[in-house]
Parts: sequence; C-alpha cells; structure tokens
Amino acid sequence: MDEEIDTRKINNSFLRDHNYATEADIISTVEFNSTGELLATGDKGGRVVVFQREQESKNQPHRRGEYNVYSTFQSHEPEFDYLKSLEIEEKINKIRWLPQQNAAYFLLSTNDKTVKLWKISERDKRPEGYNLKDEEGRIRDPTTITALR
Repeated sequence: MDEEIDTRKINNSFLRDHNYATEADIISTVEFNSTGELLATGDKGGRVVVFQREQESKNQPHRRGEYNVYSTFQSHEPEFDYLKSLEIEEKINKIRWLPQQNAAYFLLSTNDKTVKLWKISERDKRPEGYNLKDEEGRIRDPTTITALR
C-alpha cells in the first residue's frame, strides 16, 4: 500500500513538471454522429478533433470499439467584443452533427458567440500540373505516377 501511494506522488509530480497537457487541451464537449461511425470532440483551445470508428476485421473482431483520428481543425479563436467590452474565449461549448445528405459530413460548433458550420469530406488525390510532366517536360502516363509533387 505504501509503495502505491509513493508511485502516485511521483507520477503526479512528473506530469505537473512536464506540462504535457495544457488548459486548452481539456475536452469541453463530445458528440457522436447518428450512426456512431464518427465522434467529434471540442476542447477549451477551440479545436475540433473528429475520430472515425475502426472497421471490424475478421482477424481482429475485438477492435470494433476503437476510434482513430480522422480530422483535426481549429474551429474558434479568442475574440474581443468591443461593444460589450468582453473577451470571448475560444472554448467549444457544443458540437452537433447534421443529418447526412451525401458523402460529406456536416457539423456545427459553437463558442459563447459564434456558430460555425463545417463540411468534412474526402478528396481524391489525382495528378495535376507538374505531376503530369517528367523532368524534360514530356507528358507522363497517369497510370505510372506513384507519388504527387
């Protein structure tokens, strides 16, 4: 029992001295989309992190409940309301997923003043511009391109 208490003291002082997490990293809201495939978190720093559920595989059926980072973006910045002489913090108060109408996902995020609408979708990477030409300027066959520049 005494060893357990000492270990906790050491761990707490280590975390306090090494500032791995800041006040801005504290999650302030969490919201699943209607299917449970996506999970969005908002934090006190105004960031939104979207997680996607890991696909269940035949080799590892126990991994069904795991989520991986899908997208991260800065939703809100600190502001100052000059009319009311108030600082408006960037903390995300609420996230709401909108019903899915197509391949893209839409979510609303809000702080104390502003509601923002975000579209989350995937883009196809296809060769364009410099990627289509070799060093001599000749057009390359798009099926042979393995990396984008």
